[in-house]
Amino acid sequence: MSFHAVKVLLLVLGMGWGLFLGAQEGSSAEDTDPPGDKAASEAVQEIIIRPEGNMMKYAVTEFTVKAGQKVRLIMDNIATNAAMIHNVVILQIGADIHQVGLAAIKAGAERGYIPDMEEVLYHTPLAKPGEKTQVEFIAPPPGDYPYICSYPGHFTLMFGTMHSVE
Repeated sequence: MSFHAVKVLLLVLGMGWGLFLGAQEGSSAEDTDPPGDKAASEAVQEIIIRPEGNMMKYAVTEFTVKAGQKVRLIMDNIATNAAMIHNVVILQIGADIHQVGLAAIKAGAERGYIPDMEEVLYHTPLAKPGEKTQVEFIAPPPGDYPYICSYPGHFTLMFGTMHSVE
């Protein structure tokens, strides 16, 4: 075999081996997006809200999310007092916190103190001291959304604002 024929054979074998290895990586039409685009579309913004110790007060009284982005809201109840059961209830823009808070009391423990009202958009389950609960949702259109703790009586001191921006 001539030197030229050996070079061509090695080139063909090398190309074939490269194609074989490339096929083994499982590429498909779904994998053609640039890596950054796919990661951005699947990104989840995580927000952690804690009480201030054993007080009926959120340590975080406002946070900002991007409209249309997936959000994971976590209630991390670091309280140690058994009476300090908390959640986070996000309400419609302009909702009357007092009205929703009173309706939460009427909803009762069997409903987790979550009233059946259109003002309630999203909520974490109740978290006992030392527990974490969470909810995932798609951030609503731009605006300022109030949030409260709906455990009986807590809404008067535990409230804040979620800012949804473009």
